[in-house]
Amino acid sequence: LIYREIFGLTHVQTMIRGTLRYPGWSETWQQIVRLGLTNDTMPVPDLAQHTYREFLEMFLPLHASGSKLEQRVANL
Repeated sequence: LIYREIFGLTHVQTMIRGTLRYPGWSETWQQIVRLGLTNDTMPVPDLAQHTYREFLEMFLPLHASGSKLEQRVANL
């Protein structure tokens, strides 16, 4: 992404760009942090090869119950 250079983040190995501009975005951001998606120590190999769903599943704890992603996230 060209944003690494624009924001002076060339040292960042993994970066996802998204837009949070709707009502409730602060609650959404809180959940993003809660899920660990801002954890910069978590290696994400071949990020470009994964869907957002697959990316999210990488951060869910192994003990999260439920077979559907939506249920596993709700159980956190």
